[in-house]
Amino acid sequence: MSALAARRAAALLASQNPTSSFSKAPSPQPSVASSPSPQILESDSDEDGSTPPPPPPATNKKRKLRKSSPPPAITPPTRYHNDTFPTTMILKPEIVKSNRKRRFSPSAPAEEPDVVSEDGSDTSVGDSDADLAEEGMNDVDEGRAQWSVPITSVDSTPGPSRNKPKPVIQDSTGVDNTSKFAALENVNIYKVSKDDLRLAGLKDDYAGDGMIISLAKEETLIIAGTYTLTLLSGSISISSCTLQCDGTSYPVFAPISHPIPVISPVSAKKNQSVVPWLSQLKLPKGFRKAQTLFLIRENNCGIDGLRYGAVPGFAHIWLEEIGSWGLKGVHPVIGSFSTPIYPHTTPPTWSEALSSLSSNDEASERPIVGLIKGPKRSGKSTFGRAVLNNLLEKYERVAWLECDLGQGEFSAGGIVGLWVLDKQVFGPSFTHPSVSYRAHYLGTYTPLTCPDKYITSLKHLLEIYKFDIQHSLSASTSTFTNKINDQVPLVVNTQGWVKGLGEELLQSIEGMSEPTHIYSFSSPYEEEQQYTSTNGWTNSPVYPTSLLPDPYSDEKVQIKQIILESAPITPLQARFSAADLRVLSILSYFYSSISPEGIKKWDFAKPLTYLNPWEVEYGTDTKNKAINRIYMIGEGSEGVLSEDLNIALNGSIVALIEFINTVSMIEDGDEDQVYLQGRSLPELDSMNFLGLGLIRYIQPSSLTLLDGKIHLLTPLSAEVLGRCKGLIKNGAIELPTPGMLGWSKSNSNSSTQGEGEEGQIPFFDKSGIEVVGGERRRWRKNIMRKGM
Repeated sequence: MSALAARRAAALLASQNPTSSFSKAPSPQPSVASSPSPQILESDSDEDGSTPPPPPPATNKKRKLRKSSPPPAITPPTRYHNDTFPTTMILKPEIVKSNRKRRFSPSAPAEEPDVVSEDGSDTSVGDSDADLAEEGMNDVDEGRAQWSVPITSVDSTPGPSRNKPKPVIQDSTGVDNTSKFAALENVNIYKVSKDDLRLAGLKDDYAGDGMIISLAKEETLIIAGTYTLTLLSGSISISSCTLQCDGTSYPVFAPISHPIPVISPVSAKKNQSVVPWLSQLKLPKGFRKAQTLFLIRENNCGIDGLRYGAVPGFAHIWLEEIGSWGLKGVHPVIGSFSTPIYPHTTPPTWSEALSSLSSNDEASERPIVGLIKGPKRSGKSTFGRAVLNNLLEKYERVAWLECDLGQGEFSAGGIVGLWVLDKQVFGPSFTHPSVSYRAHYLGTYTPLTCPDKYITSLKHLLEIYKFDIQHSLSASTSTFTNKINDQVPLVVNTQGWVKGLGEELLQSIEGMSEPTHIYSFSSPYEEEQQYTSTNGWTNSPVYPTSLLPDPYSDEKVQIKQIILESAPITPLQARFSAADLRVLSILSYFYSSISPEGIKKWDFAKPLTYLNPWEVEYGTDTKNKAINRIYMIGEGSEGVLSEDLNIALNGSIVALIEFINTVSMIEDGDEDQVYLQGRSLPELDSMNFLGLGLIRYIQPSSLTLLDGKIHLLTPLSAEVLGRCKGLIKNGAIELPTPGMLGWSKSNSNSSTQGEGEEGQIPFFDKSGIEVVGGERRRWRKNIMRKGM
């Protein structure tokens, strides 16, 4: 006799007993598509404490149930929420033990209790019906359910399945990753309109409505999305740095593809500053004015337009358009949250290293030079931003030397450059592209093909820092704090190639930069310490930098060697590869617009194939033509003939450069030639990289092939683009495939997207290369011999 038949027979026999508390289930029973058919089961004992008689033998004969008084209504579990569900039905589904564990399940309850089966074994369930259905594994036996929730722990108010409790996101250690903040309207949160903020004196072209938040001690708040943060009073900690109340507004970008910043209050000082215009905002009488007040506003910069599909795989990173507070792009992670969130955490070694920056002797004549090195995906860029932000708390300006060609912090890659910043940055690298102070274009994602050029370019940038930036003065723009403005520290962000030739290049960078602090990361995938041996293999030792002489004295200075633990490993690292992040970075760069003031805005309304380009003239006439020099570098560039220049440049990514002086353009002796086959680049002192450009079309003149017009796409403003006098092309960096597709065809009218068919996209062919033997091979088994 099967277990199911035995349970049914026991239920029928119990219904015939006059002392039994069970009755006939109402008919018809509604069906729940996402759940197995619930069964009526017997209880453990009757109301009088007697045990029901044993079940009769199994039989196929159907019996009729007698009518009896209905028992008290029991609400079904939330797993079976339905308005038409019979309230007299008692659910006690059999538990199916599953060895498969999922890191996250949107349909799982917030807290799943451990259930013990009849034999005493633990039968906790790890998968839901929705999860198994997505994987094609929803075939379960009759009478079995995927979840078991005790009746006493179920909400007594039935409702649709969309209102069921959602899981609280937890990391691998079981720590709650949601905010420790209970939002109460007009108590600790108060919504203000854009007009009220303008009347108070806070103006921002891209900011919208806002929310004033009062954060008490030991409370934390996690907000996903994109927003503008303005501190009104007190101090807060965010992304491993501390912000003081000085009236500055910070754009914060928190996509779910990266760890989300956590906002927490910092211990209050005696004299807490408050923005002067706060008194002009009429706060409710019952509003709790804690020592930490800050304003969250909508940031209408347009970067959330990625959800339209411009970059495949990144359409979901900004969540929905409107958050739970009614603000566009602002999603507070409070209580149960339906999307996996991984907050930004600061390891203990990071906190110790960052605290040592504030304890540096202010009277020292030598500015801080911090060099960050370590293997790839160890957290160098994240820690580098933390160092930058912490130094900006003390200094008026901080310089950033980018040595990573693959994933630049303020560029799209293939560039080594020097940036000077006066404001903290909060967000991944693709959210803050900027115009460099001085940069050089190598046009490759690795220095393997050009190590000499790589080191020479970095040496030139370090010389510019030491002679032009290191001790330059700047007028202080802060009215609340007194920062150091006669010194400019330097943060050196190195590449993740630390083996072989990469280690030799790293040693050269250390010797040239003369760092005061060296931050070394251990590999996130190796638990062994340095200099240890495992099965005959040893880890590469840390390069010991010798004591460097102090240029201001005859004594040698001691370099601080700080070993850091790697950033916590999350599933986000396995979700996106380095190539995916490079595609996101370069497409985000071309969809953006960068003003000279540093304001950035994105427009994803149309694909790149439908944006209006700049029309730039090129030729030998230096007075009337914008582009006077075109250079080809990289492998195979020497073979490009003058008559093939249009073919080589059409549809390619080029570097836009300016010449420091006009002598550099004619020193090669060929001032009458825009392009010369095999011509080398001018000296590093005579040119500067401005930005990248995408050539959409080249229209040569009818007289000569070296005069004409170029249709160019670039995020640079007209002011910066007017300084461009030359182009550099390297075939190692090309436009990714998503940049050529008309992805918004379904969202736009046919009149503007009619030419966006894949068959008519320039430089794009999805048919593949036809070669002999390249077709799919077919196997015929009907002519095989027996036994083969």
